[in-house]
Amino acid sequence: MQTVLSILEDIHLGKGQSYGNLTIYPLFKKTKSNLPDYLLLDEALNQDLVEIRDIGNVSELLVKNNADIDLLLINGEELLGGMQNRTVNVTVLIPAKTSLNIPVSCTERGRWEESKKKEKMRTEAPHYSSSQVRRVLLDSVTDSLKINSTYESDQVSIWDTIECTINNFNIKSQTSAQSDIFKEKEEEIKNYLNQFFLEPEQTGMISMINGKIKALEFFGKEETFKKVYKKLLRSYIIEAIKGKKIYLIKDNVDAFLQDLERAKLNNYNHLGKGKHIVIEGNLQKGMALMLEDGLIHLCSFKINKDKTSI
Repeated sequence: MQTVLSILEDIHLGKGQSYGNLTIYPLFKKTKSNLPDYLLLDEALNQDLVEIRDIGNVSELLVKNNADIDLLLINGEELLGGMQNRTVNVTVLIPAKTSLNIPVSCTERGRWEESKKKEKMRTEAPHYSSSQVRRVLLDSVTDSLKINSTYESDQVSIWDTIECTINNFNIKSQTSAQSDIFKEKEEEIKNYLNQFFLEPEQTGMISMINGKIKALEFFGKEETFKKVYKKLLRSYIIEAIKGKKIYLIKDNVDAFLQDLERAKLNNYNHLGKGKHIVIEGNLQKGMALMLEDGLIHLCSFKINKDKTSI
């Protein structure tokens, strides 16, 4: 199996792109991937190849993959409707023709509709959850894996994170829904999106706000990153819009990559196809999904030791 170290040896860092307080460093693979084909969630929904249903539990959804190939759900994907809006706790690969209960978290505190318990969740949001929500997800899920061998999140912290952003933006949301934040800020998000471009053969990125690294995202397949790029970028843009402070000293991107290379790794394989690898460095905490054929997705957030940062 490919190791995280061999993945890092395969990464090439590109020139940063900046607008306002957001900087994106593109990442590239030096070698081509031999990973098998799979569908992304929005592709499967558009082709009516997946069913997603509530089972009466806030922290789980039933996903039925009716396709002849595997289905990839990425941590932070937001699903709208059903009894409550939810976000996916962890990147998971669901085998073809398989049903699986996946761990999720609520992103809509003020709604719980029993009447919709048996309805399908038909809509995927045009964004991933905010980078702040995804950071809480990753931090709490990795702790849950280490302690309980489960993929549970800190639901209260997720609600509080969403509520804080709603208040900071002075947005009115009857159900404290994360999706209302993205709707309200759509024009500002589009303005940011227009300033960044996907580079040929790009397979990942490092995001930085006000000179401070937020996270590294890396995919094993170029075509996957191309499909998720704008949705993923929205996750960081919504945090950048909220940020106001300017830092004079920038984080060192090379040091962040070196810290990832030296990080402690723990393997788990309790959910779906492949292994989840928890990554713990001095500067970051992350998780990767690996198959024998290579990396599917790696996401690593910088540990926030500066209490004054956004």
